[in-house]
Amino acid sequence: MGSRTYRAEAIVLKTLDLGEADRILTLLTRHFGKVRVVAKGIRRPTSRLAGHAEPLAHATFHLARGRELDVLTGAESRATY
Repeated sequence: MGSRTYRAEAIVLKTLDLGEADRILTLLTRHFGKVRVVAKGIRRPTSRLAGHAEPLAHATFHLARGRELDVLTGAESRATY
């Protein structure tokens, strides 16, 4: 069994609010294609990941494999459009 975590350079295509503080992101990656991930707590005012997860943001995302959706654990911005 491989590692649970991985990195992917991606562009955020779409966001969908989930619950009170979470958001589902649709990412387009070069190596994994179109991926849907959940960003937990990203809609809280103190979230450090919020700026990296806006539509058309280009970033390197740190992800952990989940049962149904992968989970966003970190991000480093490359560019925003």
